[in-house]
Amino acid sequence: MIRSYKFKQEANDSKLLHVTKILLEYRRIAKIIMKKQMVSVYKTGRVEFSNYIYKDIPTFLSERYKDVIKRQIDGMLKSYLSNRKNDFNDIIYRSSLTKEQKKELNIINYYSKWFDVENKLARKIIKQTFHKNSLPDVDKINMQLNTKVFTLEESTNSSYKYWIKLCTENRGKFIYIPLKDNSYFNKQKGELTNSAQLNFKNNKLSSVVLSLTKEKDLNYVGAKKIGIDIGLKNLITTSEGDLYSKGFMSKVSKYDMKIIKLQKELQKRNIKLKDNKRYTKLNSSLRGFIKNEANRVINNIIKTHKPKEIVSENLNFQNSNMSKRMNRLINKFGVGIINQKLMNLNEEKGIVNTKVNPAYTSLECSACHYIDKRNRNGEQFKCLWCGKTQHADINSTKNIIRRSDDTRIDIYTNKNKILQLLVDDFINNKRFCPSSLSSALFKKNKYVNVYASSAMSLLSIK
Repeated sequence: MIRSYKFKQEANDSKLLHVTKILLEYRRIAKIIMKKQMVSVYKTGRVEFSNYIYKDIPTFLSERYKDVIKRQIDGMLKSYLSNRKNDFNDIIYRSSLTKEQKKELNIINYYSKWFDVENKLARKIIKQTFHKNSLPDVDKINMQLNTKVFTLEESTNSSYKYWIKLCTENRGKFIYIPLKDNSYFNKQKGELTNSAQLNFKNNKLSSVVLSLTKEKDLNYVGAKKIGIDIGLKNLITTSEGDLYSKGFMSKVSKYDMKIIKLQKELQKRNIKLKDNKRYTKLNSSLRGFIKNEANRVINNIIKTHKPKEIVSENLNFQNSNMSKRMNRLINKFGVGIINQKLMNLNEEKGIVNTKVNPAYTSLECSACHYIDKRNRNGEQFKCLWCGKTQHADINSTKNIIRRSDDTRIDIYTNKNKILQLLVDDFINNKRFCPSSLSSALFKKNKYVNVYASSAMSLLSIK
């Protein structure tokens, strides 16, 4: 497994100008290669592996640089196409097509044959996914380099950790970029990879990312399965009854108010948001807070409970008290951070990461499985059927655990189908029913009344 670490650079202005010159040409070539590769994608459904695709591009950069650029573009496109294949699967899975049609489309999608077979529906579906998801943006890409164009040398200066020896347009001439020491990196064990990423802000080199290959933690032994509920009031709630980061939403809301206020001021003065240092710093601080808090909480859960499996819903950070912009930012960034952390734990410690369908987990009683919107009142959950009272998020996590063991329900199962299954479970599991049934309560429950005929006959409710 590979982990990345950021180093601040200490290059002088002359070196930075030279690196910027290389960057601008790097991005220009990347755009050309991207266009060429997309021609290949529309013909074959795959990226072109041959290096001929860049041989005719005139540039002052070496062939080695062009090869490095192509590898970066290939990686971006492979990831993009993999996501579009998943979108394709989702569309046909949710469709009303026949089994035969779905099978044919699945085969086409598996082999990426959308454009070289006579199936108009396959083309229409994949084009729809392309239309909804724009191609990777190469206008502002960072430089992902390998040892064809750079070498890493240890520094004898106590202020620096390494020197990046970067190839230039002139053969035999190099730029030496000093990297500041990183105390966190020094604590890590592993071997350096042969790659480095040069990060830029406003076309100026800001940092360098190096990566370590680390071994899996063979000493970690998972003890149990736990469910987690992701939210804003409490960032993470566990099925063990833990409420982590209770003040998360209030802190995020403070950032939201500051950013909105500054945004309005800048718009009145016709100042572009990206050009304002205070605005970019606030956004950077918000991202840093979300990342640090998410990692801190999940690390705490691992240390406290030592889970062998973590079960969660498909994440969705939405809160009506925050702006649309903030909801979009937290959904995109926050979801990415938590998903990445869970993936890392799977690689590092072998902790299984299971996603479940979230339908009705917040309304179902984890004790008797009665579903009623009125069960939940803010953070309090009180079942109107059996009287069980507990924190609403803790109740949800218990349902999440149970959902992970239900082979009838997966993340694609229709909500109506899930509701039918849950109502049947509640009706048939009579040991959870109280001695005196409340017909009035049952009749007013819109969720149960979807299947009222069978339910009422079983309970003799007229």
